[in-house]
Amino acid sequence: MKIFKKKYLFYGIIPVLLGLGGLSAASAHGIFGWRGQADPASMATEQAQRFEQLAEVLGISVDQVKDYWAQGKTPRDMIDELGLDETEIQDRMREIRQEHLKEQLQILVDQGVITQAQADARLQFMASHQANLGQGKGMFGQMRASRGGNKGMGFHFAQ
Repeated sequence: MKIFKKKYLFYGIIPVLLGLGGLSAASAHGIFGWRGQADPASMATEQAQRFEQLAEVLGISVDQVKDYWAQGKTPRDMIDELGLDETEIQDRMREIRQEHLKEQLQILVDQGVITQAQADARLQFMASHQANLGQGKGMFGQMRASRGGNKGMGFHFAQ
């Protein structure tokens, strides 16, 4: 009888310990994906940025994104409902990334961190690197190709 009780006590403790380990891991990022250490203003800013980014990618207003989000719609649902083509979305995302990169590089040039020639070279490298990844070249492109193409949008959106 004692061995029977010890066995069940041992097997009963493992799930509890694993559960506690899961709680500590979850608390590092907060409950349900929210950052535990983030203050309310930071959380609000991060979510507002996500709304703005998705609106820019989808070509709709931030208010429309918020309405879709409030209804529980995912970015995939939004794309489908708006009748957008995934290739167009990917092209738009690429253009947006390119514009943001140009802005960041210009700041570095303006601050004297890099020269204009270095910024131009970096921009050219990033453009060719991005093209290679899309064609299945490079580490991530090869992984994507081996999985049967690009399954995701590369955009993460908190719900």
